[in-house]
Amino acid sequence: MKIFSSHRRKLEPKRRFGGREFQNKVKAQLNYKRVFNQPRVGWFNNLWYKIGLGSKIWRWSVFVVFVLIFYFLVLSPRFVIANIKVSGNSQINTQQILDVLNHEGNNRIFLMKKASFFLMSRGMVNKILTTNIPTIKSVTEYKRIWPNSAELTVEERTPGFALRSNGKYFLVDDEGTVVKPLSDPEGLILADDTVIED
Repeated sequence: MKIFSSHRRKLEPKRRFGGREFQNKVKAQLNYKRVFNQPRVGWFNNLWYKIGLGSKIWRWSVFVVFVLIFYFLVLSPRFVIANIKVSGNSQINTQQILDVLNHEGNNRIFLMKKASFFLMSRGMVNKILTTNIPTIKSVTEYKRIWPNSAELTVEERTPGFALRSNGKYFLVDDEGTVVKPLSDPEGLILADDTVIED
């Protein structure tokens, strides 16, 4: 048994690096150029750099500003219409109109209250009032006052006569529209429905 085997013996540098095979490898690698692949960056990150917000501090600053704007415009009570001035009503109590608007205004669309300065349009107010208070014909004027007030003018239906049908009384306006049920005709002209139906 050999104590010093030949495969563990160090090769001389000339034999190790002077061989034809090694020299061919060295010549082949002389023209090698390493290709530098730039890491791919998404369009969102590119956008940050293009508008000058490449730093994380700037990104967080923009995020905080966005959250504050979102809070004040959507969640904050600052822009919820709280002061409403009503005119044009004689049959309906002003407090009744305000109660209906406050009740409906507390409902939410997504996260924003319906009574928000940005959501409470003339069409929405008209729909709320004519649906909940049949005596109101329409909202003729509506004006929002920054940041949380509004003024509106309502047009009420003119009572025409009382209709008695199947033992019940109904108020009919001057245009012939059945407005609401009545408990008592209260001195109105009374018309009887001869065809008994609900």
